[in-house]
Amino acid sequence: MITKISKANSSSVRKFSALLILGVIGMGTMACESSSLVFKQNPTKTAIFDQNSEPNLPTTRENGDFIRSSQKTWEAVNANSNGLNCHGLNLSYEELIDPRNSVKLDIENWPVVGQLKQGQDFEINLGPAGLGMVYDAQQNPWMYVENTRGENGPSNCFVRANRRFVKPISVKAFNQG
Repeated sequence: MITKISKANSSSVRKFSALLILGVIGMGTMACESSSLVFKQNPTKTAIFDQNSEPNLPTTRENGDFIRSSQKTWEAVNANSNGLNCHGLNLSYEELIDPRNSVKLDIENWPVVGQLKQGQDFEINLGPAGLGMVYDAQQNPWMYVENTRGENGPSNCFVRANRRFVKPISVKAFNQG
C-alpha cells in the first residue's frame, strides 16, 4: 500500500490524507457521543457504577487519629455528658494558619468556646490544601468546625480528629440530619 501511495500523484495523497483525518475525527466524535450517553441517561453526571455507593470515608491510624482527607462532614461521638469540647481563639481560620502569625498551635490548651452534643453533625474547613486537618504542637490532628447542624452548636473552633470524639459521615447523611 505504501508503494501505491508513493506512486500516486500528490492530489490523490492529499485526498487520502484528508479522508484519513476526517475518519480519525469521526471516530473521536463517536467515542465522545457514546461516553456522553452515560450522562444523558444519568443527568447527575455520576458514573453509572457509582450511583448508589458512598465515597470511601477516612480511616484512622492505630491510635485512632484520622489521617488527612477531603472529608467535609462529621459527627460528634464523644460520650462525655457535657459534649465534645471545641477549642478556639478570637481569630479567623486564615489568621490562625498564616505562617507570618506567631500563634502557637497548642490547641488542647486553648479556651473551650463551646461543646458539640453527641450525635451532632458538623462541617469542617478543609483548609488551603483541601485535607481538613491541622496539627498542633504535639502533632495531634484537629479539625476546624465551620458549620454545625442543630441548635447551640459551636463554630469557628477546633475539635480533636480522633475516633473517640468524631466519626466521618456522608454528605447525604448530613443533609438529611
